[in-house]
Amino acid sequence: MKKGLKVFLICVLVVVVIVGIALVCCQFRYLKYKNEYMKFKESVIGKTSAQVQEMYGEFDHYSMHPCEDGLFRYTECSYTVIEAKVGYLGTTPPWVISIGFDGNGVAVRVTYEQADYYF
Repeated sequence: MKKGLKVFLICVLVVVVIVGIALVCCQFRYLKYKNEYMKFKESVIGKTSAQVQEMYGEFDHYSMHPCEDGLFRYTECSYTVIEAKVGYLGTTPPWVISIGFDGNGVAVRVTYEQADYYF
């Protein structure tokens, strides 16, 4: 019985170590993207949609077309950060940074989220 208990405890310890390593690796990946997101957010808030496009290029997706003056107003535009992944058990939606613009075409909200739609 004691030998069986030792084997069981060793197996539990190995599983705990493997799960711990996996969680630490995921945390580092999350922090990398979170830091990039925070820098992006600070550089975008208060800028017009035209200024944002000058800095980062054309938007990947937008909910409404730009107005006649070229500014996006009362709409949300986004850049794809991580593409959708097709796997054996289904498709993982893409991760996007979405920018919300007010009536003057100025960025008022920036979010980093997993899209609930596929592009």
